Amino acid sequence: MGGVVSVDVVLFRNGELDRSQIEAMKSLREQFKEFEAWREDKSTPPKNIAWKKPSFLRNTEGKRPFVPSISPGNQPRFGNDGDRNTNVGASGANAWTYEVDFMEPVTISKTVVSFGRDRYATAGEMIAVEPQTGREISLGRLTDGKGESWTLTFDPVECTGVKMRLYKPDASDQPGMWMTIAELEAYE
Repeated sequence: MGGVVSVDVVLFRNGELDRSQIEAMKSLREQFKEFEAWREDKSTPPKNIAWKKPSFLRNTEGKRPFVPSISPGNQPRFGNDGDRNTNVGASGANAWTYEVDFMEPVTISKTVVSFGRDRYATAGEMIAVEPQTGREISLGRLTDGKGESWTLTFDPVECTGVKMRLYKPDASDQPGMWMTIAELEAYE
């Protein structure tokens, strides 16, 4: 990884910095520590590459951000926060994609998706994003899902992120009114 970050700050005539900006930079320091914690086996569960990485909800084509009609406490970041008691979800009438950006190329050979209780998709697909081209690589398909965790193992693949694309082909036969993901995990 690596790189340089620059931050513009207000510098007063007496050489002091604006106190609110100092506090903002302190909070960033803590966030960066958390970002690298998975490398030190501090992620939940340990070695989970997806833990607390940037995550997004999109429509199935991925062409525009998907903004579900969900409560503010039910945001994309809850789908890879290490807590299976939090969910990210979307209206059951829609198909959608939950995406995690690893922020750098990594090699994975296993993913685990835990669905929300009584609110899950019956069909879906796990997709890896190729580093150089951004091309999508299908890793496997979920069919006839019943809400249990879905563990998918595959030959190692280098990618910059994964996408869990959920479908609702059976409309009224889909349990619940929402599709939810409680946790998406990725491992080497």
